Amino acid sequence: MRRFLKSRYTRGVISAVIFVNAVVIGLLTVEGLHADVRTLLRAVDVGCLSFFVVEMVLKLWAYRTRFFRSPWNCVDLAVILISLLPQFGMFTTVRIFRSLRVFRVISGTKHLRLIVVAIFNSLPGIGWTAFLLMLIYYVYAILGVNLYGQDFPDLFGSMQKAFFTLFRVMTLDNWCSEIAAPVIKAHPMAWIYLVTFILVSAFIVMNVVVGIFVNSMCEEENRLRGEDARRNKARINETKKQLDRIEKLLREICSQKS
Repeated sequence: MRRFLKSRYTRGVISAVIFVNAVVIGLLTVEGLHADVRTLLRAVDVGCLSFFVVEMVLKLWAYRTRFFRSPWNCVDLAVILISLLPQFGMFTTVRIFRSLRVFRVISGTKHLRLIVVAIFNSLPGIGWTAFLLMLIYYVYAILGVNLYGQDFPDLFGSMQKAFFTLFRVMTLDNWCSEIAAPVIKAHPMAWIYLVTFILVSAFIVMNVVVGIFVNSMCEEENRLRGEDARRNKARINETKKQLDRIEKLLREICSQKS
């Protein structure tokens, strides 16, 4: 059963069902669908859910307690259990999260799992970078309130407003026409304040975040390659042992005949 679940054909079928179910869940949100089409989509959705239930049962039977050692298996099991909740009473709101079944696309695709694991591994480094970014926000917010808060209370009237204005500047969301132009018109040297903040926050700090993620992704990929190499080496050694046994048996047979 374990070999069957790990086979390329089985994984391909599971991935295909996951993709079909993701498309169906999206189509069920479309308004104006014909009643027959909606009924068909619901039937397909129930069929996909039944397929997933059978898959989980087979995995639990094949791996038993080892099933829960994989976080991906735990996530899949939790999503399926939420989907099985009855659609009435207190369970109605919780069952809305059955759309989380779409995330099974991640657990069913090796490359997507690699990206997600890399994101989680990079969280400590990104956390410290976020703390640095908040310090930069804090300093520039104080400067903004003191320099421009009196003339532009909607943009820099308080720390909260200054934080939101700086966030818009960092994301470059209409910052030039709605923020930079009026502020620079009243304070010609304000461009230094805005340009230095963009350089530090949007370009330098955010590129550090990208670098941390890329480094984490490379480390995870190298780890997976190392595990694959160890597995292949173990298979080769096992094959050599089997060949040695066969050779030994053939020699014993030849010696007996002679």
